[in-house]
Amino acid sequence: LLAPVGFTRAMHPGGDVAGATAARAAGTLFTMSTMSGHPIEDVAAAADGQGWFQLYGLGGRAGAEQLVRRARAAGFDVAELHAAHGYLIHEFLSPLVNTRDDEYGGCYDNRVRLCLEVAAAIRSVWPESLPVFVRLSCTDWKEGGWDADQSVELARRLRDRGVDLVDCSSGGAVPDAKIPAGPGYQVPFAERIRREAGIATGALGFITAAAQADTIVRSGQADCVLLAREFLRHPYWPFHAARELGAVLPWPPQYVRAAPPGTPVRQAPIGGAEDGRSIP
Repeated sequence: LLAPVGFTRAMHPGGDVAGATAARAAGTLFTMSTMSGHPIEDVAAAADGQGWFQLYGLGGRAGAEQLVRRARAAGFDVAELHAAHGYLIHEFLSPLVNTRDDEYGGCYDNRVRLCLEVAAAIRSVWPESLPVFVRLSCTDWKEGGWDADQSVELARRLRDRGVDLVDCSSGGAVPDAKIPAGPGYQVPFAERIRREAGIATGALGFITAAAQADTIVRSGQADCVLLAREFLRHPYWPFHAARELGAVLPWPPQYVRAAPPGTPVRQAPIGGAEDGRSIP
């Protein structure tokens, strides 16, 4: 999961490069997407040294590529770019937050530029046989903000740059959004993007039951479901869900004594750069 430090506009509204440097030194957060008076290279320089912008290619394409190479060498099989929830790339996407007046702000093409550049950089070095995901906030839940129509178009462009799946979340750009949270409330975004953009999608948000997750996938609303808080409550949710749905999953050797009779033992994964995990 390639996720940035969470920059929050409210903490340093209308800041500048000097303020960004001071914020970095103090270990606080700073809004970079609103620095309209500074070239993107200066914004990158202000955060240099913390790895914030190397993560997103703003410190140079080589920085983003190096990060991906390290992730692969560490054994990760999926790379996901976090462009949602008010983090840096979402700040560029949302017209409620992005007040830049250069090539990274203003019109739609400019606001999506950074997301597309970073996604392309990741795809250029991540093995073609392995997937790249992008998490989007499909709507800001506020008039005048980022919305589902814009998400569909961005998903099309991400697909054309080799992204394999869009992880469909929402919100996080502004604190006063009115979010109608409830079971499966974000599933329609995954369904629409899957249908209209022709790309695989992941559904998430208050998905807690095995039958609920199974229905979302079987009905074609999404290609997979993604859980977070439910794993905090029930770390072994996949094993219980599999049993409820009549599927058999292998258990780790340490826990197989507590598994139902006949449960297979999970085999140790192959790891290490010498086993092909590194990128040439």
